[in-house]
Amino acid sequence: MSLTIKIAVIGPKGVGKSTICNGLCDFSTQVPSEYRPTKGVRILEKDQDLNDEALKVHKDIKKSNIQLWDLGGDKINEKFWPSVKSDLNGVILIIDGKNQKYENALDEWINSFCLPDIDIDNTICICYNKDNSKPDKQKTSNQFPKLVIYETGYDIHNLMPILHQFVDKLILKVKV
Repeated sequence: MSLTIKIAVIGPKGVGKSTICNGLCDFSTQVPSEYRPTKGVRILEKDQDLNDEALKVHKDIKKSNIQLWDLGGDKINEKFWPSVKSDLNGVILIIDGKNQKYENALDEWINSFCLPDIDIDNTICICYNKDNSKPDKQKTSNQFPKLVIYETGYDIHNLMPILHQFVDKLILKVKV
C-alpha cells in the first residue's frame, strides 16, 4: 500500500516553480536558460520510501507517492485552483526574492490561494533569489507567524534538503 501526498507549487510566473518541481522529482537540477511558462497545471510524481519516523506512524505503509501540482503563475490559471485544492496536503509557495515587495506577493498568494481552506502549518514559502546575492536564512511572516519563509539563492542543491524535510513533515501529518 502507498500513501499519496498532494502538494501544490504556486507563485507568480517566472519565479522557478517548474525548476524546483523538476529537482524534487529528481528529473533535473539544471536551471533552464530560456523561460517557458507553464500553461495551466503540470503534475509530476515521485515514489519515495518512508523514513523511519514515518514508518512508525504509518505501520502498514512502506512508500509514498508524492504528487507535485505545478501551477502556472498567470492569473488565468485560477480556474484550475478548485481541482488543485481538492485533497491537498501542502503548499510550496515560490516568490521572487529580488522583488523588494515580495511580502506583498506572499500575502496576496496566501490570501487568494491558501486561506481559508489550507492550514498555514502545511505551507512553506521559498523566497528565491535568482542572482544568489542573498545568504540563506529562515524567517517568519509578520502577517502569518506560522508560515516559515526561506530566503535562498538559486542553487537548487541547497534548497532540496529544506523541501525534502517539508515533504517528510507532510507525510507524518497524513491520516490514512
